[in-house]
Amino acid sequence: MSTQKKHPKFEDLFIVFSNIIENFLLKIFLFLFIILIILQFLSQFDFVRSNLIKVEKLEGVPYQINDWYQNENDKNSN
Repeated sequence: MSTQKKHPKFEDLFIVFSNIIENFLLKIFLFLFIILIILQFLSQFDFVRSNLIKVEKLEGVPYQINDWYQNENDKNSN
């Protein structure tokens, strides 16, 4: 009986370990969620959106596949 108290069981150690991991994952999730909310809020402003989102500059501009294909061929030939 006394040896069991000196050395905790595997289940007890696993519970402690899983609680630590669970808290760590929860903190990561909350951090990423807060970052997501902040970035979504900042994307509402034109200045931030134009500098942060590269595709925003192409919004409303017709996409020319021939120009893109020629540019890619020029890059590959160099």
